[in-house]
Amino acid sequence: MNHIPVWKFYFMGSPIVSLAGKRLVTKIQSLEFSKLTSSLQPAKKKKGKNNNSEEKNYSVYITDNINFQADKSKHRFLRSMIGSIMSPTALQSITPAIRNIAETFVEHAIVSGEGDVCMERICTDYTAELRDIYSLWVNSGILVRFTKAYKARKYLEAQITEQINHLKRGKPNASTLSNMVYAINEEEGQTRLTDKEVLENALFLVAAGTETSSSTLTLLVTALAINPRVWGKLIEESRAACNDDILLLNDRNRIIYEKLMALPYLDAVVNEALRIGSITGGFPRKVKETIVVDGYQIPKGWSVFGNYRLSHYLDPVTRNTEDPNDDSHMNIQTGFQPERWLSPETTPSEFLAFGAGPRYCLGSNLALLEMKMFMFVLTRKVDTLNLVVPKDKIKWNPYSIIPKPLDGAAVRISRRRH
Repeated sequence: MNHIPVWKFYFMGSPIVSLAGKRLVTKIQSLEFSKLTSSLQPAKKKKGKNNNSEEKNYSVYITDNINFQADKSKHRFLRSMIGSIMSPTALQSITPAIRNIAETFVEHAIVSGEGDVCMERICTDYTAELRDIYSLWVNSGILVRFTKAYKARKYLEAQITEQINHLKRGKPNASTLSNMVYAINEEEGQTRLTDKEVLENALFLVAAGTETSSSTLTLLVTALAINPRVWGKLIEESRAACNDDILLLNDRNRIIYEKLMALPYLDAVVNEALRIGSITGGFPRKVKETIVVDGYQIPKGWSVFGNYRLSHYLDPVTRNTEDPNDDSHMNIQTGFQPERWLSPETTPSEFLAFGAGPRYCLGSNLALLEMKMFMFVLTRKVDTLNLVVPKDKIKWNPYSIIPKPLDGAAVRISRRRH
């Protein structure tokens, strides 16, 4: 299909301009706070019966969190606070715990491997379990067991509120939630986040990465089952790394975070899955005053949308530019080629899997660690990975944010024998 980088569509009657390509997406993101604002507004206050202000949230979205924060100073404060707990040093401290959880769920998959294994369920439970160990001290695993999002949110609200109250009655600890409760914004006169802001940001951290990470892992496992050559090379790299003591500290048998993240073929495999299976884009931003982008006038009140998936599709390095209808580079069966990331000449020029600008995904390092650890453990423990259905018979879930098989990526696996 012949796509263009700039086009307009309507959503619920409102005009939205889609922009594709790193140059255009970066340019529009640079206007954040000055000429753009969130198209989803936080909860509004309404006068109650006694003329008191009552907070009423008229949106089904979580809008009082960092992703929708319209105040530049507060957004910077939140990014600084949350970013500190996503640093390499902080992630190294939880790497052993992530490895233990990955081994638990991979072992469960192996034990279940006598029949068909639903890797989507394994990946979903794995990423949900990780939200518990990442110092929120909330049993977020329950999220995946609810069929209705409203019930899941109400349960999580109650759990997080209970922990907030517990922290305020006691003392600070090392948890992420504690950091948010006790953090002080010096730019805003030594102010702290309100309980509602802590709640909304905690909910955002719990929910934000679970669906995307689990779906990307599901797609990645599917891609490896389709491409046994790639699976074999990934096994060779991970097992060689351990044999050469590249990854493991001899005294405590701990995986070194920086070295795991730097394994070249593992990095290429994960990036390729993110390239093909990226989310469509971030939330639309509303234009506060009329702007001109690349010769196109976007009127005040319209919304703009950074289209990440289309950016990947239009990448001249990976796309067959001679045939605009050739989309094989975005097909998991024909276009999954991790080797393209190993050479400067073939490395994609458009890669926006985690967004761009001030709204760049804060959890990108954590998401990459989760995915790479799972694949590292999987390649260490499993020899063969085969689809239950032929690759040309795969049916894709039309409702998933990220492409994944309708059968939940059903595979048959065998345990490593040597």
